[in-house]
Amino acid sequence: MTPVVEMEDAHRHPHNQARGSFALNCRGEMDPVPAPRLSGREGEWSDPVGRPEPGVGQHTEEVLKEAGFSGEEVDKLIGEGVVEQGEAMTKSKL
Repeated sequence: MTPVVEMEDAHRHPHNQARGSFALNCRGEMDPVPAPRLSGREGEWSDPVGRPEPGVGQHTEEVLKEAGFSGEEVDKLIGEGVVEQGEAMTKSKL
């Protein structure tokens, strides 16, 4: 039998602590760690505390170019407000 706990308290449960089911994000908040974890990667977490999360539109230009848009087309889409271009989220911007 397992207790039902609020999400804010789930990271404190001994079972979740033993399994490393939660990790701090760049804002210092506890987030669930994705599952399943692949063999040989135990203890790794893809969002360490020091690494900023991507901001809205941070990778717009890169993604559009990979999709086959020219630099001129990308500039036009951004300039017309069709897509958004932004910056990485940092602790100072939160």
